[in-house]
Formats: sequence, C-alpha cells, structure tokens
Amino acid sequence: MARFQVHHSDDACCIDIQGDKRRPEPSTAVVKFPGGHIEVTRHSDGSYWVHVARNTRANNPDEDVLGEIVESRIDHTHEARGLGIPPMPAHEHIEHMAIRISSVTRSAPASVAVEQAQDDMFAEVAA
Repeated sequence: MARFQVHHSDDACCIDIQGDKRRPEPSTAVVKFPGGHIEVTRHSDGSYWVHVARNTRANNPDEDVLGEIVESRIDHTHEARGLGIPPMPAHEHIEHMAIRISSVTRSAPASVAVEQAQDDMFAEVAA
C-alpha cells in the first residue's frame, strides 16, 4: 500500500491524496487539532467524504479539550457572490458535518442534475 505524500514548509503541512487506483493508499486520513478533527475518507466509488467534527462530552467523553464552533461560513462560486456568504444556521449546536466530493475533469461539462441542484440552492439562499 502506498503512503500519502506529506509536504512540509516553514509554516504549512500538506497531505497529498492522489486517488490513483494503481497505487492504493490508505482509505482514511485524519488531522487532529485541539478541540476536534478533520477526516477524509475514500468512498467505494472513488469519491471522498470530508468530515469535520468538534470534541464534545457526548462523542468523546475522555477528551480533555472540548471544541466549540465560534463561527461558520460557506463560500460560494463566483457566480453566486452577489448572494453573500450566509452564516450556517445554529452553528453553535453543530457537532459534526460532512460533505462528499467527487473529482471531475475540467473539460467535462456539469451534469444537468448538478446544475439543477445548484439552481435550487441559489434560489433557496436568495429567498
């Protein structure tokens, strides 16, 4: 099994997940920090789940350092910039959130379903 490529600089560390089926990598990478963790897990179809979680007494009762979400945001595409960046509702009550990301080549057109979902989201935010 191949290892993730980890790059270090003076002020950053980058874990490079290649997703090359010819060189299988671990299915999960975890970054722990005081108060929580980030997990990237490969799905069976090759897409990735990205999980962000804060430590709470409920999900990590032995943890000394608990996490508190003090602010949140979702950044949108350039086309949606006029809509602003809305805060996430009830961010102080979020313990975990996950998104699933699949790779798409630059030349591949977006599917109709994806375009419809984006239109629906923009309409919801604008309302």
